[in-house]
Amino acid sequence: MGDVGVKLPHISNMHDSHVQMILIKDILAHKEEVGELLNISTVQLDPPVTPKFLPKLETQGKFTLSCSLGKFTLDDALVDSGASVNVISMEMVKSLEIENMEPNTSSLMFGDSSSTIPLGLIKDYPMKIGDCIIPIDGN
Repeated sequence: MGDVGVKLPHISNMHDSHVQMILIKDILAHKEEVGELLNISTVQLDPPVTPKFLPKLETQGKFTLSCSLGKFTLDDALVDSGASVNVISMEMVKSLEIENMEPNTSSLMFGDSSSTIPLGLIKDYPMKIGDCIIPIDGN
């Protein structure tokens, strides 16, 4: 496989060897295409392009947006768009005057290995981040 330029991982069990055998057959059947793709991916630019660096700013600005939950508005809310589960305190539930929560059977596991069962799920509650209205649904 060295003449094609492909490095294969270490084989640790029979399943891996079968998968690698299929991969090797496929690479050899398409040797020219694989070689062409490898050449494209390793093209050296002449002259080499020097990476450009962004200038360091005195202040990075705010990483916050305005956020509205029902009648409650925060001018500088920190928004975590990568969360798969959003958790709010019972104090916040009371201040937002949320009265209806659906029963919950799931458990949340935290980074320190502790876990808890939420008191309920909030569905169909109006949330606005910046200029975008985002539907809240517990499904």
